[in-house]
Amino acid sequence: MSSRLTEELAALGFLCGIEMIVYSQNTGAYTMLIIEGSRAKNESLYRYDFYKQTFYPHGSNKVTVYGEKLTAPQL
Repeated sequence: MSSRLTEELAALGFLCGIEMIVYSQNTGAYTMLIIEGSRAKNESLYRYDFYKQTFYPHGSNKVTVYGEKLTAPQL
């Protein structure tokens, strides 16, 4: 059974790597949107970092951060 977050992100075109932990969406030949979740030992809620990463074939990568430590509704 999938979580509500996984279902909502799948409807937006995101692929689930590890449920509640990693989601990604290819947006171009070298670019991906990535959502990474983590949870502190004393917290019950996951917090998510949302960013775009561009993987240049012959150069350094570029990361654009859209949000850090977001809750699921904030995504």
